[in-house]
Amino acid sequence: MCRKILLAFVVCVTFFYTGCSDDSDSSSNDQVQLSGKVIDGYVSNAQVNVYSDRNFENIIGSGITDADGNFSINVNSEDIPPEIYLKSSGGIDNDTGLVAPTMVFIGELNDNNSYNISPLTNEIFKEFAFKNTGLDIDQAAGEVANLMEITSVSDLYSDPLLSPLLMEKLNKVLFSGTLLSSLAPGEYKTVGLGVCDSLNGQTGINVGDTGYSNLW
Repeated sequence: MCRKILLAFVVCVTFFYTGCSDDSDSSSNDQVQLSGKVIDGYVSNAQVNVYSDRNFENIIGSGITDADGNFSINVNSEDIPPEIYLKSSGGIDNDTGLVAPTMVFIGELNDNNSYNISPLTNEIFKEFAFKNTGLDIDQAAGEVANLMEITSVSDLYSDPLLSPLLMEKLNKVLFSGTLLSSLAPGEYKTVGLGVCDSLNGQTGINVGDTGYSNLW
């Protein structure tokens, strides 16, 4: 009788620890799907990397956009920081047939895990990273919205091709030549809402001195 009780106890303990182990393994392998679009026009075949740090050094996931600019990337849940850092590079702008510029998204996690990368989100990054204003990401987004006379900050993160007003703002960014990847390495003197506005008499910035030269 004692042997039967002891055997039953051993079996129960074994199942208990097996169950705990399975739960732990399952938890450590949980995946979160991050999705969105790369937009210049819609950019096909672009490389999209997800980073765990604001210096864009540690890649935790990557994917390629489809013919309509959509991407979907699975990332281990334990690797995702409170803020999302995405970079798109290469790919073809479907509207022009030209190679799209390198663009960046930085922002808070949202409930839908959906994030668009566009020249508008790139402006937020530049305001945050290059102008040495000491702003956090939300403040940088607010500053860009104010400069571009956009009422809602959330519009900066939306699909600008779906809004004539945002398309107008997007074109101003594109035509001003402020996307860093379209300029030669070294000193950047740009016109418009970019890193430096030469119309305002600001001096150029050497990207190599900012800690983000690996992006471009």
